[in-house]
Amino acid sequence: MNTVCEFKYFQNIEKKTILSYNNISYTQSLYRTFQRMKDDGYKYVVFLQDDVFSTADDGIIDKLVDYIRDNSFDMLNLEYSAINPAAPIIYSSGNLQIYNSTSEDFKLKKLWPFDDGPYVAGIDFIMNTLFDYTHLSKNDIWTAEFYIRDKVDRKPIQRLTTNYIIFKRFDIVGPNAWNRDLNRSTLVHNLFECKLSTTIES
Repeated sequence: MNTVCEFKYFQNIEKKTILSYNNISYTQSLYRTFQRMKDDGYKYVVFLQDDVFSTADDGIIDKLVDYIRDNSFDMLNLEYSAINPAAPIIYSSGNLQIYNSTSEDFKLKKLWPFDDGPYVAGIDFIMNTLFDYTHLSKNDIWTAEFYIRDKVDRKPIQRLTTNYIIFKRFDIVGPNAWNRDLNRSTLVHNLFECKLSTTIES
């Protein structure tokens, strides 16, 4: 905990709360954190794991924040772009478009109907619809993810997408980062391309 708090990145964030848990499961830590956010008055959660990074420019992030702040929805995936380009566009501002896609659209692309990739979701939706007692009883991320995948496979959910890959899992940290050197190179390349694109546009 002290190591995390000492990072310059976190020191520069004025309003933050860092929660620490001992001797509880992954799913229980999620539930407690989302409950704490709900108790503190938050409506949505942006879910990003430790291997997730963004190469989107600030303008796209700003438009995303505007959408979250001003609209009501269940879930918005942040990792895949235009899973179903034929889906209705329900929001358009600047360069950002949001498609009214569902978990069924992901299945048609041979992707999981739901996974632990980066997303924005309503806290009430997560706690009342997505999570349940069986999910809470899972002790690790893998069995929990398989359970939710199968649950959403049986009962589809809203899974909005955008025309940008805003966040992406690069697998350069953690026990699953078996190809971290290649993934790190990919991340650096994408960051450079994003910076170059932003510079040209400005």
